[in-house]
Amino acid sequence: MKLTLNIATLVSFAAAAAFAQGVGDPAAGKRAYSQCQSCHVVVDDDGNTLAGRRARTGPNLFGMIGKQAGTVEGFRYSRELVEAGERGLVW
Repeated sequence: MKLTLNIATLVSFAAAAAFAQGVGDPAAGKRAYSQCQSCHVVVDDDGNTLAGRRARTGPNLFGMIGKQAGTVEGFRYSRELVEAGERGLVW
């Protein structure tokens, strides 16, 4: 469980750094997401799959930036991740 919290913290720092730069690198993003796609998918509101496969282990990542961690309805998060969100962890 500590590993989950550590990963969540690391991801939040990485996301903050990406926003600070204001510049994206699609190739680097694709490489980074390759680690996520085994559990996550990115499907827009119209049902179009933007990235990943039909993974069902983790929640859909579409629209997650800026949302409190551990709050996707219907997904069972670890206690540690829910508590991190309650303490202010935002994707």
